[in-house]
Amino acid sequence: MKHLIIFISIFLLFLSCNSIKYFNIFRQQIVNGEVKSPIKTDGIYYGTNTNGAFYLFHSGLKKAPNSLPEDGEFWSNPKLYLDTMEYYSKKAWGWDSELWGHYKIINDSIYIQTFIRLFQANFKRYIVESVGTITNDSTFQIHYDVSYWPLKYQKEHKLKTVFYPPETFKFYPTIIKPDSTQAWFFNKKWYKEGLHPSRK
Repeated sequence: MKHLIIFISIFLLFLSCNSIKYFNIFRQQIVNGEVKSPIKTDGIYYGTNTNGAFYLFHSGLKKAPNSLPEDGEFWSNPKLYLDTMEYYSKKAWGWDSELWGHYKIINDSIYIQTFIRLFQANFKRYIVESVGTITNDSTFQIHYDVSYWPLKYQKEHKLKTVFYPPETFKFYPTIIKPDSTQAWFFNKKWYKEGLHPSRK
């Protein structure tokens, strides 16, 4: 039984590493090319035609909120829903360490990679890369997502989802942001060694 437990632990570690290899934006410079206007990072980007959100950080980190209001409600009263999101995410159970990642900007394009945690699967996490265009310093659109799964569990390890129309995210300023040092990979050796100088 002891040998079986060791084997399973090694197997799960292999699957986790199999996903991590697709997480590579953190190794690259945050901004490349000609950027018309730097994107704002002192707030939250919330969907106008989708119920999703991104926190973007000056360091190149990103996070998705742990909890969201009902579809379409956020923009009716942003301050109220930010206070509610803070309560349920921070006071109720904490800004957990999941849904973190990194982004990069090349000219007017934005690439966002996020770790998604699975709690009832044979591997812990997979990667979602969202690709879009920047409209201005406070708006961007996501045109498609690419999900990177461990090879053993998908015939195609890259699954692409196209959004039509694109998902639009608009900026709302707020000081309510999660603690970036809580990201589950923050103190990992592979992360510290690979982190690009522009992100430190």
